[in-house]
Amino acid sequence: MYLRLSLILFISVLLSTPTISARTERALLIGLGRQEDPAWEKINGDRDVALLSSRLSELGVGDIRTLTNRAATKKAIVAAINSIASASAPGDLVYIHFSGHGQRMTDTGGDESDRLDEAWIPYDAYRAYCSKDRGEKHLSDDELARLFTRIADRIGPEGRLIVVADACHSGDSSRGSTSSGVPVRGVMDDFIIPGTQHDGHEARPSVRWTLLSACKDYQLNFEHPRGYGLLTYTLYEMWAELGKLSDNRAILRKITTKMRSSAEPGQPQQTPVLETNATDALAPLFKLGR
Repeated sequence: MYLRLSLILFISVLLSTPTISARTERALLIGLGRQEDPAWEKINGDRDVALLSSRLSELGVGDIRTLTNRAATKKAIVAAINSIASASAPGDLVYIHFSGHGQRMTDTGGDESDRLDEAWIPYDAYRAYCSKDRGEKHLSDDELARLFTRIADRIGPEGRLIVVADACHSGDSSRGSTSSGVPVRGVMDDFIIPGTQHDGHEARPSVRWTLLSACKDYQLNFEHPRGYGLLTYTLYEMWAELGKLSDNRAILRKITTKMRSSAEPGQPQQTPVLETNATDALAPLFKLGR
């Protein structure tokens, strides 16, 4: 009789305990090899997407969304990020990867001391101010911060949002070609919006995600000799090895050393940059599938 009552009580507790949903892993991979504006140099960002998509599929990531070239317009990128946010739930891991050109542009919010925002360059963004792009086609860091904040709100403190930018989104490097013939990402010239006033000072949202950039803002961001982004191919090659580490500093050291050893002889060095508030922020990405 005692055993029967105990069993009934045990089953009752199980039925009354809320179900804890498993973490969902989502990825949005954006890559551009060509642009609507012919002023931008041909690059290989679209090849990065295919490379990473295959790796994530092998690791069992079920929700992988991709945008390349003509499909990677400003509107489409914003819609895709918003869609990821809407689909996400507390505890999810979200990985967003951008491979393409980067450029500085006039700061319209007044939050930059140098009066220049950093921007990702979608397919329909133009290199210089014109009737086809008065700045609205660029994806500025301010806009990205608002989009990423929406995802962070959805996944909560137990979730992870990891962003990788294989482009010098500060605009201080280019992804055209150098005299050595090695493709480089971004442009030195800024996108200036005429007559823009800096009346207010827009507050920056607190960063609740992890951003891994391919280089410092004053360095060139080169491509790998195999025709992929140098950072992208380094992550692809070292994924399993990086998965054995947990500390950000150890992971960043490994990535930096590998990137420098993969560079062409005489190629200027570049140093990847990590922005995060958590000491183990990158580890969950490389531990996927484990």
